[in-house]
Amino acid sequence: NRGKKYLTLQILEEAVTQGEAILAEVRDRKKRIKQIWKLLLTYADEPSKGLHISEFRDVPLRVWCKPAAEGDADGPLPCDDG
Repeated sequence: NRGKKYLTLQILEEAVTQGEAILAEVRDRKKRIKQIWKLLLTYADEPSKGLHISEFRDVPLRVWCKPAAEGDADGPLPCDDG
């Protein structure tokens, strides 16, 4: 996906479902990924194309935390159990 100018749903899904990521293992992963995607698209000037790389900084860090935590290929932290 190097060289791409837009983050698309497909690229997001590939990124957050690798390894032991929470989003790789839960039953409702498609729904959860789409919820994250819809939230990210609220910061896009052209949502039909996705989120342009120049718009990444417009997305607050608190929004990036959800895909970062649930999409971490190393899986959840021990403190996340339960």
